[in-house]
Amino acid sequence: METITFYSYKGGVGRTLALANVGHYLALLGKRVLALDFDLEAPGLHYKLIPDPAERRKITSGLIDYIDDLFKNRPTQPLSDIVVDIPLLKGSEGQLRLIPAGNAPSPPYWTKLSGFDWQQLLYGGSAEGALLFIELKERIIRELNPDFLLIDARTGITETGGIATTLLADKIVCLLTSMPENLEGARSVLRALLNSPRPPGMARAEIYPVLSRLSADAAMEKRIVDQTLNFLNEPALEMEYTLSFDDLMILHSDAELLRGERILVGGGNTPEKSQLLQDYLGLFSKISYETIRSSTAPIIDRALRNLIDFPDQSQKEIENLAYSFNAPEAFRELVKVYRLRNVSGEQMLSATYRLWLFRQESDLPLLNSCITSSFKEIFKWSQIGRTVNLDFIEDVWMRADLPNPKLAVDLAKSFNNFDEQERALKILRRAFDTSSANDNDKVFVQLLGQLTILEKFQEGRSIVNSNLDRVLSSPLLLTAWAKLELTKSDGDLPDALTTEQALALLEEAGEVETFVRLLNRSGRVAEARARAEALLMKAVTTGEGEAIFVSGKLLSENGRASELSMMLRRRFDEVTSRRIENAIFSDDEHIMPSSYDLRDRDSMRYR
Repeated sequence: METITFYSYKGGVGRTLALANVGHYLALLGKRVLALDFDLEAPGLHYKLIPDPAERRKITSGLIDYIDDLFKNRPTQPLSDIVVDIPLLKGSEGQLRLIPAGNAPSPPYWTKLSGFDWQQLLYGGSAEGALLFIELKERIIRELNPDFLLIDARTGITETGGIATTLLADKIVCLLTSMPENLEGARSVLRALLNSPRPPGMARAEIYPVLSRLSADAAMEKRIVDQTLNFLNEPALEMEYTLSFDDLMILHSDAELLRGERILVGGGNTPEKSQLLQDYLGLFSKISYETIRSSTAPIIDRALRNLIDFPDQSQKEIENLAYSFNAPEAFRELVKVYRLRNVSGEQMLSATYRLWLFRQESDLPLLNSCITSSFKEIFKWSQIGRTVNLDFIEDVWMRADLPNPKLAVDLAKSFNNFDEQERALKILRRAFDTSSANDNDKVFVQLLGQLTILEKFQEGRSIVNSNLDRVLSSPLLLTAWAKLELTKSDGDLPDALTTEQALALLEEAGEVETFVRLLNRSGRVAEARARAEALLMKAVTTGEGEAIFVSGKLLSENGRASELSMMLRRRFDEVTSRRIENAIFSDDEHIMPSSYDLRDRDSMRYR
């Protein structure tokens, strides 16, 4: 049996809730777990493990009654009489049981507690108290035989806290915050634990410091963690009491828990949607690495067997295992389960990214299939609090035997959104070279657009010349080529771009703006003005905001600003016409939203 004590110098750090989540997790791993509420002065573990008030009221005895019998030299009752079974998720093969503090907060409970003389029991006379609690641990092993004993210890510096940490614990999870009074007290206790006397044959307890209630701010988090580690590891006056922690585990704040604490393990949240659940899983991995490692294959097999009958539960089991143990086999099965259950989007990409990190142990066809079904263009503004990694998407896509052209377009757009135009171009070049003519028109258009952004006009013209017949038969490709040539300020336009056939194709496809600009650039200024004016007349008649904007821009660029103003003022009221003119004459192409409704002469309103 391994004994893990959860301790904190001050309350309000989530100690009891962390223990409850660890207990549920170990039980889900198939382990027999016993939780012991040793916070006798403020018992609360039964609230976390037994949320139903009616069930809590069934508790009639607990540790306080066992200790009371010892004090009064009465025979103690079997431990099975004070143990409470905690319900687990369906399909779990483990066990979670609780020895509560007692029938708290009833008057008899407090009467018994107030009658204890801890000083006399532990330090006076024969001082048999320590032996009595060591015997309690032995009875737990004999009578209940758990794999793990989890003890919720009293805060501060107390006799019961000392029993839980020095006499009983193999491992100590110490929760603390970055507040000075919390840190100073916790450091003093942890230093004392380094050299506390232990029962014969017990090695020094392993200590795991956990920084709790931390906000999700990466820059601030690193600073607080560094400061906390430096403080804890400061040299003590006597060097044998100096702590030497390499790192801190983190438990972030969770806004939902402010409305009521609850067990996160096995709940509705998935790890990538709950930072605190991820933190708990990391804590499990740290303090119970060998347990999780030895349980990986059986849990995966069990979850997959139960996938049809208990799909949600099975998925959560593999999620918890994957994110806590960080095992490639668990993430491989997790993404397969996601694919089978049509899970996509960020949830799929998060798990796929974790699998990709194992590189040699990852499955490239599986990764490629998952990102193809789940990845869509992402924007800088939408990445706050999200974890989509473009390096990973790019690597998988580049190594695919037949890279998906649609994915290439979305990836290139995403790189552009993050101002990485050269990486976008690299993707589009390969996509164009490896995709067939039937499925890469969008890639071709995007490639020409990318070359336009980067002003690589010669490369763009060379590609067009190699595919000229195809370009001249496609309005999309013809428009992309035209925009590239129009962006190039010097030199004549290619003859093929200004033929009547090419211009007619653009006009028929509704690419009027490009059509008019080509007329103007090729020297057909009068015709360009006439076309722009006709377009504006039609747009004003129909009241289509975007069409007014585009045609107005064209007309003003062709020296017809005064005619434009008169036409708008004949159609709209003064305020509306002035707003339209300001939009048209502005350099901001998007200042005139298409959602303006201009069909009502007397008003300009949002739909």
